[in-house]
Amino acid sequence: MPTSSHLLPGTLTALRQADVNDFYWIPSVVNFPGVDSVLGDSNGDLFTIQATISDVHTSPKLGLKKVWEQLHPDVRTRRKWHFVIVTEKTVDAISHVEKFSEELKSFTLGKAYKHITVCGCVHASQ
Repeated sequence: MPTSSHLLPGTLTALRQADVNDFYWIPSVVNFPGVDSVLGDSNGDLFTIQATISDVHTSPKLGLKKVWEQLHPDVRTRRKWHFVIVTEKTVDAISHVEKFSEELKSFTLGKAYKHITVCGCVHASQ
């Protein structure tokens, strides 16, 4: 997952104005269930990110739909979507990836099916 130097303000207006270039957005006042932040890169990828310390987590479907609704149509439809779950334990990352990959297999955003690649990441404590 690439980095971005373009941090957007945490408002819905800022997310709506995200363009096709790279950006990073963290909501400051609204809640997107199952999504903590959104990263768009210059390669055409969009990463919705959720960090958790729990081995049980709710579905990101509602949060993904809310992100979709807020993005400009050109930004949301032209990008490859990813859902990244960040955990503290490898076993939890594997479990979440299996669960959410199945849940999002036939998921629709807008009026059509949109493939969402699910990835897990382990944050190693020092």
